[in-house]
Amino acid sequence: MPCTPSDFRRVALSLPETEERKHMNHPDFRVAGKIFATLLSK
Repeated sequence: MPCTPSDFRRVALSLPETEERKHMNHPDFRVAGKIFATLLSK
């Protein structure tokens, strides 16, 4: 079964020191200000 955006967000935010922000109108996930993932809409 594919991972939903909500599933991904929950897992990403469970990682230590992760915060969610926006970059170019898409949610992204960062640690120490560095982006490690971006959610793109279809």
